[in-house]
Amino acid sequence: MAQTVAAAGFTGLYLEANPVTPERVGSVESLLTRAGGAVVDGCLIGPAPREPGTTRLYLAGPHHLTGEITALFAGSAVETAVIAENVGAASALKIAHSSFAKTSRVPVALAHALAAEYGVEEPSPRRPDDGADRLSPSPTSLPPLRPAPGGGRPNWRRQPTVIAPPVYPTR
Repeated sequence: MAQTVAAAGFTGLYLEANPVTPERVGSVESLLTRAGGAVVDGCLIGPAPREPGTTRLYLAGPHHLTGEITALFAGSAVETAVIAENVGAASALKIAHSSFAKTSRVPVALAHALAAEYGVEEPSPRRPDDGADRLSPSPTSLPPLRPAPGGGRPNWRRQPTVIAPPVYPTR
């Protein structure tokens, strides 16, 4: 797409927010800056932006350019966060986040399967040492499962915690 944009004589600000490698966004930057344009690297994390606070657009690039993108999204359901001045950083974050989100499900699924196999899925209802009438988790408590859509059987997916680099204030 960037080649088509450059061939059309585009000299504006191009936001590359597709899931591409840092090297690929660097190639896009080289191509478009040679043609007279400018590039900001972007990474969307979150669901479709229906309400504020659920979706964030991480930006990487020179502050004067990321500021322009931030201004475009001001007042929308998409929050912006500038994470670096070097193009490629947002694409690297997308790869890191995707890797975490996809691989973190496996250990949870294995833990639940092992607990089910040995009949220890349910936590102990009471602490044996205090006799109190309150519920307390046992050392074998596992991370909770999210219910399946439509109220079906639980599935093994957990909501990942987003681990992101520090956010630099926009100017």
